[in-house]
Amino acid sequence: MKIKLYIVTYNNAKDLNTTLDSIFKSDIKNYNCEINIINNHSNFHLNEEFIHKVKILHNVLRPDSSTGYLTRNWNQALLLGFKDLNKPDCDIVVACQDDTVFYANWIKNTIELHKKYSFITYGWGDNFMSWTPSGVKRIGLWDESFQMVGHTSDYFLRALIYNKEKSSINDYHHKRLLNVEKLKIADRLGLVKEHQLERKFNAPYGLKMIKRKWGKINGCSETLTKWTPNLINNAYKIRPKCSNIIMYPFFEKNIKT
Repeated sequence: MKIKLYIVTYNNAKDLNTTLDSIFKSDIKNYNCEINIINNHSNFHLNEEFIHKVKILHNVLRPDSSTGYLTRNWNQALLLGFKDLNKPDCDIVVACQDDTVFYANWIKNTIELHKKYSFITYGWGDNFMSWTPSGVKRIGLWDESFQMVGHTSDYFLRALIYNKEKSSINDYHHKRLLNVEKLKIADRLGLVKEHQLERKFNAPYGLKMIKRKWGKINGCSETLTKWTPNLINNAYKIRPKCSNIIMYPFFEKNIKT
C-alpha cells in the first residue's frame, strides 16, 4: 500500500509546521507514505526536524500577490500522485491544506474507509481529501474555471451526482454531508483569517461561476452548501449547464464521466 500526501501552503509557516508535527506523531511510521508540500509563497519556513522528511515543490510561477488557485493545486496533486489512472503510481492520494490537524491513527482509518469509498473528505470543505483512482475516474479533476471560492461546491456536488455511493463527505461547517463516518482522520486547526483580496475579488466571481455552471438547484443554498435530504435523494437528476474544459488530456482520457 503506497500513499502520497500533498499539503498546499501559502505564507503560513506556523500552521504548516503544526500540521507536520501532527503527521509525524501519527501512525505514519507504520506505512509507506510520501509527504509533499506544494508551496505557493516566497516566505517559506520549515522547522529543521522536518526538512529531510518531506519533498518541497516550490510554485515559483505564482506571484506572492495572488489570492490562490487551489483547483490547480488539487489537480497537480492528483496528476503527480497517480500519474496514470489505469496504472497508478500509488494506491491513495491525500491532499490537504496547511491548517489541518491529523489524528493518531489517520492512515489506518483512511485505508479502512477506502474499503467502502473512493473519495473521502474531512474538516472544512477541502481541508482534507483522499482518493483512490476509481474516485477520480468517476468525479473527474477539479474545474480550474474556479479559483478559491466555489471550487469545493462544484467538486463536492459532482461527487454527489456521479459517485454518490462511493463518496464520504464530512463537511459539517458547510452542511454538506454524505455517507458520514465517525472514524477520526483529520480536522481544521482553527479559524484562519480570510485573505481580504480573496473575499473582494474571488468570492463574487466564484458565485457567478456557480450560477453559470449549475443555475438554481433546489435543496441547497445559492453557494451549493447546506445540502438537504431532497437534494441528496434527487442528485441523479442534476446536470451542469456547461462541462468542464479538458486541461490534461493525457490524464483525463481515463475519466469515465
